[in-house]
Amino acid sequence: MKLFTPDTILATQIPTNIITGFLGAGKTTTILHLLANKPAHEEWAVLVNEFGETGIDGALLERTGVNVREIPGGCMCCTNGLPMQIGLNFLLARKPDRLIIEPSGLGHAREVLNILSSEFYEKTVKLEATITLVNPAKLSDKRYLEHDIFRDQLTIADVLIANKTDLCSPEDKAVFQKQANTQDYLATDWVTGGQINPEYLSYPNRLAELRRHTEKMKDEKPPGAGHHPRLLNSPLLKNEPHAMPVAQLPESHTTEIQRSENSDGTFFSYGWVFPESTVLATRSIMDLLYRVQPLRAKGLLNTEEGFKVFQCSDGTVSVMSSDQGNDSRIEIIHNQPLSAKSLEAELLANSQLPGPNIKY
Repeated sequence: MKLFTPDTILATQIPTNIITGFLGAGKTTTILHLLANKPAHEEWAVLVNEFGETGIDGALLERTGVNVREIPGGCMCCTNGLPMQIGLNFLLARKPDRLIIEPSGLGHAREVLNILSSEFYEKTVKLEATITLVNPAKLSDKRYLEHDIFRDQLTIADVLIANKTDLCSPEDKAVFQKQANTQDYLATDWVTGGQINPEYLSYPNRLAELRRHTEKMKDEKPPGAGHHPRLLNSPLLKNEPHAMPVAQLPESHTTEIQRSENSDGTFFSYGWVFPESTVLATRSIMDLLYRVQPLRAKGLLNTEEGFKVFQCSDGTVSVMSSDQGNDSRIEIIHNQPLSAKSLEAELLANSQLPGPNIKY
């Protein structure tokens, strides 16, 4: 088996962005908007990571025709960064004009930055702006503000975007503006539906530039001189711990119902892949999502009205029509443990099943 390394892939650096944000911030919607508005002559690629193991985001992004590589079941940078490096090298080998990386809302985006800015990728990856999406309503929620990953997403951002602003109050906007003033973001914006300005992608990456400057100072400092304390103590340069191991992505064209569960001790994910021939009832899906009130739920499901995309966060459920898929997938993330069997029974209520097979 031939392994790709940066030196064997290409000599030209590929512009690369990380688009991060907590659960339900609208990362995938934003990337879909950017893909729809990219230059027609350019080929882009997306490396996407999900907390669960079901692979919803990758299935949605693949429908745009873009090269997608997905790492399900935890944080892409864990296990010594190997899962991320395999997926990253696979996409770099295709020489895209731009690479977008979407870490899980519960993944360590800082560690992704560490890998991308390492010596291993310095000749092939041109690290550009890290864009962090936030739902301003969450900036007043202690559960979010006290979460290390949420705080770190705010710290590493070059561009801070308030998304889902149609659901926000004037008080939420004031809290966002207060956050925007806490550090020197290159840009901040207030948008709906992930409709961000594509020009933000080309903004510089402050962490990459800070590291280059710091390394230059180390190389140039006279004997006995110390390091610049302001640079070396920058919050951008701190390290964060690793998270969970990475699982395998469920295969497409499945003939069995596949169920998966995942947890880091704080959040719990439940995912299913149903055969394409399974026709689910829209009303049963909606009733379940409104009853459970997940932190985030996302599904690409075959219903009695055709394939539909279901999204749920903050007690709001949205549904839109979609092209036919190879199978049906849904993932539910909650901050409390739930009964997967009970959830499955509700999902399958009033459905048309091809058979009783279930794979765990």
